[in-house]
Amino acid sequence: MTSTTQCPLPARLIEIVSLIADGLSAKEIAKRLGISPTTINNYIATAMAITGVHRSTALVATALRKGWIE
Repeated sequence: MTSTTQCPLPARLIEIVSLIADGLSAKEIAKRLGISPTTINNYIATAMAITGVHRSTALVATALRKGWIE
């Protein structure tokens, strides 16, 4: 975490949000982390539900704005 703002996302979800911000697709993230694309999509859905956003771009924007990722 890059800010004093309390992040509600666990480290694994922050890792995935960061990889999305780097431009990776769910399939690419899954391959990199050695898990299924379905699991990645579930993680993304969970992160969006926790943060109250409805698109992965909004998820990344929120994480950047709040300082959870760089």
